[in-house]
Amino acid sequence: MPALRRPPDDHEADRLRNVLRHHTRTGADEYEIAHVDGVPLFPLSTLPQRFTELDPNQQYFIHCKSGVRSMKALRFLREQGFKYLKSVRGGISAWADEIDPSVPKY
Repeated sequence: MPALRRPPDDHEADRLRNVLRHHTRTGADEYEIAHVDGVPLFPLSTLPQRFTELDPNQQYFIHCKSGVRSMKALRFLREQGFKYLKSVRGGISAWADEIDPSVPKY
């Protein structure tokens, strides 16, 4: 997903509600520090056990702190047959810089 340079409109906000949050280490700790409201937490380490909770025909925007883990999640989900996936370039850090400066950076 290209970085947005303005707050999302209603249509974009609806699409962003399907964002997955991925972490590999402290998961909930990182999520508590910085997250996009309404976005569920799916730690990367639990994705192999939890991916069946997701609809493979749904579009998902995946993000992490900076983009590395989200790309790993994207590759894994593609291997499972998911087709409509985007990694949010720059992760939550880019979100804080470009869309919502109230999101803390860490």
